[in-house]
Amino acid sequence: MVSHLVALFTCLSLVVLVSDTDAQCYYYDGPCVYDKHHYGMWEMWDTDDCEMCFCDGDFGYECCSKFYVPTVYDHEKCTVIKDKNTCQTRLLDKEGNECESLVGIL
Repeated sequence: MVSHLVALFTCLSLVVLVSDTDAQCYYYDGPCVYDKHHYGMWEMWDTDDCEMCFCDGDFGYECCSKFYVPTVYDHEKCTVIKDKNTCQTRLLDKEGNECESLVGIL
């Protein structure tokens, strides 16, 4: 139980500390059932769609994308590429080179 709370605190801290990104989280009302599996209160799990989910007991559960989505970059020259095999995000120009993105710690 303590390890789940530490993991939750770590994840929430990262969401708060990283700026210039677009967080994508969704809350689902009702029991914590995902892909026909029942999860208990405070349980966390990963989905095949690169999401991390957290059960909030009988109230529902929240799933957040694992993809880093930069918001401060040259939108005309660069494209965000999401790799669902690795759950990694790359920011590439038209030639396939990495683009720069501003990421800061508050």
